Amino acid sequence: MKNIQSDKTLPKLKEVAAQAKVSPTTASMVFSGRGRISENTTKAVRETAERMGYVHPARKPTRKSKSGRVALLMLIDREWTFIWYFLNEMIARIELDLQKIGLDTVIIPVSHNEKDKDIYHKIINLECQAVFSIHYGKDSLFSRLENAEIPVILILNNNYQDKYFSICVDDFQGAYEGTRHLLNLGHTKIGFVDTSREDLPILSTDRYYGYRKALEEERIEIQKDYLISCTPGLSSENPDNSFQTLMEGSSPPTALFCLDDEIALQSWSTLTRIGYTIPGDISILAPGDVLDYSKTYIPKITTMHIDMKYVGRLAVDMLNNRLSNSINTVHVLKVKQQLISRGSCRKFSSET
Repeated sequence: MKNIQSDKTLPKLKEVAAQAKVSPTTASMVFSGRGRISENTTKAVRETAERMGYVHPARKPTRKSKSGRVALLMLIDREWTFIWYFLNEMIARIELDLQKIGLDTVIIPVSHNEKDKDIYHKIINLECQAVFSIHYGKDSLFSRLENAEIPVILILNNNYQDKYFSICVDDFQGAYEGTRHLLNLGHTKIGFVDTSREDLPILSTDRYYGYRKALEEERIEIQKDYLISCTPGLSSENPDNSFQTLMEGSSPPTALFCLDDEIALQSWSTLTRIGYTIPGDISILAPGDVLDYSKTYIPKITTMHIDMKYVGRLAVDMLNNRLSNSINTVHVLKVKQQLISRGSCRKFSSET
């Protein structure tokens, strides 16, 4: 017999899933009819729900007809202002491709200190049937949305790829191939310029290990003095002296691999300010291609380019497949980076 419980003590879907020993996503699929779930699993989930007194909310017909809105969660943070140009092509492609399947797009700005419930209610009040989260990561929010059968797809965020559908960039591969490019030019003294990206800690880790693997393949030992951590936004009034220390050492690097091209731009600016030329004295390379290189005031940095239109297309394809019930397990797609040479790297010879 079903347990009679008050609204305050009604079990949640994740609690049913835990008792049935399945994931919340699997339990959600059992009640929604999405995906291919085995008869035994379906029976176990439904019997557990019956025993616990779980009541599944009725679904809106708009989901099945694939009409309505898709939310784009966008982090509003001064640290990430440089990236808006980088995201424009992807957002435009997402909007275009969603329109083709009858879905509109609404951008929801979010902040670090915003509560899950406030973001969740924004999504519900706007009647969004799905969510793309760009860079922004909040496990508790994503879990709540998935439990409510609002599919979430993360874009450019590798932090939760073991739990949620994700479209990522292969940062390890990009750093590895970028460092290989410097090695092929004859550089063996290659520094790594890092910074803290609060929302994307794995970004730094993946790119560092790609850099490291390329050097280890050539049996080049990692020099601790070559590892620099800088703070974005420093200027001549508030300088970064770590580059001065680096270049005045007994064996300075001949090339720098930077975490992204915003950090590469800052490195370039600092180095030229203290009297060094690029690539004459030191070469610079970075993944991302996040800056607008059509602007004359932006130095031409050699980058590992990310095709953002392609990222947008993959995201919409993944969502369409989820809404069509053709995916029932977590999928992760990674986009390869491609080298674009703009002249900030030169061949190096020990004789020069």
